[in-house]
Amino acid sequence: MLILFLLGNFFFLQILAEDKQYSLVPSNWANFTANNFTYCQNKNCTWTASYTLQGYVARISPEWLLPNNNLDRLLIQANDGATIIDTNKEGLLSLADDFYAAEKGFTITFTAGSHQGDCLVAQTSGLDCLWLITMQLVKNPEVMQLNMTSNSPVTQLASRQLRGNKILEVYAENGATLDLFSSGNDLGDIDVFKGTDGLNWTNHLGTVWELNNKENSLAYDASGQLKPVNLTYPLTMVYTGTVDNNQLLFRNREKLSANCQDSNNIFKIYEGKLLNVVYSANSTGDCVLSFLCDTDVNQPCLLQFNNINYKGDKDLIGTRGFTNDTILFAFDSNSTSLWNNVYFYANPFSLIIPQNGQISIDISAAAQGNAGSNIYTPRKISPNTSGILMSPQYPRPNCTNQNQTATYLQPAESTYTIAYELNFVGFDLSGNSNLQFFDNSDLKLSFNASTKTPIPAQNITSGNLTVMYTPDNTSTEKGYLIQYKALKEELPPTTKPTGSSPQLTSLLSTMITFFISYLLVINF
Repeated sequence: MLILFLLGNFFFLQILAEDKQYSLVPSNWANFTANNFTYCQNKNCTWTASYTLQGYVARISPEWLLPNNNLDRLLIQANDGATIIDTNKEGLLSLADDFYAAEKGFTITFTAGSHQGDCLVAQTSGLDCLWLITMQLVKNPEVMQLNMTSNSPVTQLASRQLRGNKILEVYAENGATLDLFSSGNDLGDIDVFKGTDGLNWTNHLGTVWELNNKENSLAYDASGQLKPVNLTYPLTMVYTGTVDNNQLLFRNREKLSANCQDSNNIFKIYEGKLLNVVYSANSTGDCVLSFLCDTDVNQPCLLQFNNINYKGDKDLIGTRGFTNDTILFAFDSNSTSLWNNVYFYANPFSLIIPQNGQISIDISAAAQGNAGSNIYTPRKISPNTSGILMSPQYPRPNCTNQNQTATYLQPAESTYTIAYELNFVGFDLSGNSNLQFFDNSDLKLSFNASTKTPIPAQNITSGNLTVMYTPDNTSTEKGYLIQYKALKEELPPTTKPTGSSPQLTSLLSTMITFFISYLLVINF
């Protein structure tokens, strides 16, 4: 690393190689002591930097904060005059931000006031007062493009998909409104630029966190309803953080919220928080009502719904995703009472409400108890109900080393057992994977990669049913989706001692008298 001190008035730097890193500081901060301190005060220092390597851009990374004062200013501009960094506009630099100069040169200007004493006090108090930036050539970022069309109106990404020097360009076709929804902890590490002209800092809109706050899209109340960042232009985004479970959701508003009562048809679910959602479709067509778990987009999210009340002329459809490509269940208004206390994996999950349909539902992210590598989900099953059994990844081929999943089903009361009718909607196992059903410890059903499909309906009666899914840790597979019907099976009555009847007492007395008389005759 080459450290350059800004102690003069004009400097020139040529960046020659990809692996060469240059650091810029305004003083001898590396050798700072209370008696040896020189700050670049009362100076107007200017650097120009250039590079000629093709296929590269200059990455400028703050490694130290600018002093918290209004006496200093750090200004970095591209050769065409576009502002890359201006602390008068942006305020303090963030240690997490990277800035890019796509032109073949840029100028750094540092204007310092007279406040050495203030900085000395700050440093001796353990506060940051000095700044440092590093400059290095990196290969042109890979550009990912997303277009929210009528046929593909929504895309969901995890922030890790932007790792590795990638830039994301997002469009909405034909002037449609581009909406942005987000969730996560490090949204300040995702910078957003207006348009698709690259990382031109004059078009910088702020970080996703700042946009959310401006648009009030993070306002979270008891309804859990998310409000989108409303945009009418394409975006360029770059991610410089290290947290991988941030979620970004882009949609074509006119397409995806069409036919809904409003455009806020997306809800976010936090684990352990119950949401009651009342929503409806209007008279123009089907409405897609969606739910996002506050987890990584690729992590399993176990959802549960209760107290569902649906009114409509056609089937209500529950699907994994935003379309009816992966239908988990479908039922009409007359069958609503059968679908209660239903568990399923999905992130996102959508209800497709038919035209003029109305729905009320309690939905939550169910807690999952962990024991070793297993995921345990105990469920109480009431008779005359329907439900779902599914692997966490279905229908997406899982990554290797997926955990074993054990699901326990028990009658809601101990006075009966449950007769299950299992209907296999989807089944895809590979390698040494297996799916087994136990009644207590007795193996009743077993399936593996060699099981012929389609699998016919299976029946099993149990008072303590365990469904054990063990995926092969070296293969990928979609897993399984099963819809079941639960019927009540009465337990046989328990035999208990009852009081002796008068007839039985008389008979016993007669037998005893006869036996005594017999003994007397024998003795004589």
